[in-house]
Amino acid sequence: MKLAARVGRIAPSPTLAMAATAKAMAAQGLDVIDFSAGEPDFDTPEPVKAAAEAAIRAGFTKYTPSSGIDELRSAIADKFHAELGLRYEKSQILVSCGAKHSLYNLAEALLEAGDEIIIPIPYWVSYADQALLNDATPVLLPTKDRATLEQIASVAVRHDLLVISDEIYEKVLYDGATHISIASLGSEIAARTVIINGVSKSYAMTGWRIGYAVGPKDLLTAMGNIQSQSTSNPCSISQKAAVAALRLGEPFTRTMVEEFSRRRTVIVEGLNKIPGLSCRMPSGAFYAFPNVKGLLGKRGPSGILKTPNDLAQYLLHEARIAVVPGEPFGSPEHLRLSYATSMTNITRGLER
Repeated sequence: MKLAARVGRIAPSPTLAMAATAKAMAAQGLDVIDFSAGEPDFDTPEPVKAAAEAAIRAGFTKYTPSSGIDELRSAIADKFHAELGLRYEKSQILVSCGAKHSLYNLAEALLEAGDEIIIPIPYWVSYADQALLNDATPVLLPTKDRATLEQIASVAVRHDLLVISDEIYEKVLYDGATHISIASLGSEIAARTVIINGVSKSYAMTGWRIGYAVGPKDLLTAMGNIQSQSTSNPCSISQKAAVAALRLGEPFTRTMVEEFSRRRTVIVEGLNKIPGLSCRMPSGAFYAFPNVKGLLGKRGPSGILKTPNDLAQYLLHEARIAVVPGEPFGSPEHLRLSYATSMTNITRGLER
């Protein structure tokens, strides 16, 4: 069987692959501490689960409009108006089966051979691969702060570029850090920005698979057409649950972030005590990204540890610790460790 050439351009998601390996080893009875998972370890809030149960009991188990139910799209529009002062019509909002699905719809609608897509470093692993699947070329760019964001906005307006802003971690911030959406910097940049978001990270709903995109009407219509020919609508029950999540307010997220902050301090301070490692304190999300350059070149049981991937494999098989190498994120001297796990696991992992 001959496969399409584009399939050869990508590899399986390294984060999912490492998580699957860790689970398989644990199923064999091995004591593996998993720092690879990119999902909150908290339970979905009770009001969200209650909304899903109510939807099931009410028989809300049929097809919905492929772009999402009006109630959810209205809740999304209300969120953007309340938090960013941005107004979106329902025709500018597409609900999908997770933020990754929203991004893929966008890549399908926008990219073609010869296009370049600028991706900030470090980046989520799927950005580059989704571009490659659609014949575009990823161009990697380091970014740092609001000033960089404003420069990007200026260039985008001047050259009529589209900006894709993945804001899935907007609520997971520490030490007074604030989320700045590039679409909030002015009407000109808002008109050429697609915002990708979802309920997975902020409301511990990764398995419910609800994401959404907002942006220019013509582009969102095209994305909706693509979705109608692939998955059709997202899960009807999950959509009702997402409505409840967006109406929760801040208490649940605040409690979750406070716990993440405590774990962040422990894991970063612990990593910085290990000779050969250096780790900056993250301002958002739930990942530590230690620089491991000081450990590369050392010898392990299988030979010299030349790359972070070598080090990740060494940690998995020798220490029973699952981490993700930094190469797929555009950071070839780093490892990624998720602290979306218990404090006990963090402490035990650091001891190993």
